[in-house]
Amino acid sequence: MKNLFTHLVVCSVLAFFASAGFCGEVEINGDNIEYSVDGKKVIVTGNVVINHLDVVLTSDYAEFTQATNTAYAKGHVVITNPQTEMTSDELTYDFTKKTILTPPAKINAPPFVITGRNLERRENGRVVILNGTYTTSDYDDPEYHWAASKVTYDPTTSILAAR
Repeated sequence: MKNLFTHLVVCSVLAFFASAGFCGEVEINGDNIEYSVDGKKVIVTGNVVINHLDVVLTSDYAEFTQATNTAYAKGHVVITNPQTEMTSDELTYDFTKKTILTPPAKINAPPFVITGRNLERRENGRVVILNGTYTTSDYDDPEYHWAASKVTYDPTTSILAAR
């Protein structure tokens, strides 16, 4: 019965996004899903999974706001697409612009591992990290890394630039 209820809630959420003119189908799953009609907001807790086009976002908690087409996620946040995987304690994802704003985060983009603060994924797909480090080491505590005030990574070409 719980699975049927969850399925109905997910279908209702999908219908909500479709009627709102949301670009591309989004699927939201979690242990608990609440929808605020007044606030036009979906709040999801426990084992959150949000799928949109080629992006998958997982976390412990997420809020999707229809007015801004953004999701705020926190707790063991992982966001992936075909080129990269990013982990963070929290982030905000803009589904329209396909941009990510986050406090300190780590990106696994083989062969690079990039960490830093104020990480932003731009509309063109490039990732800009301020006060970042990058390495090709696979260790959690790498034996070497480079530090830069600004690191720009283009996942389509695997080109990394730093200054």
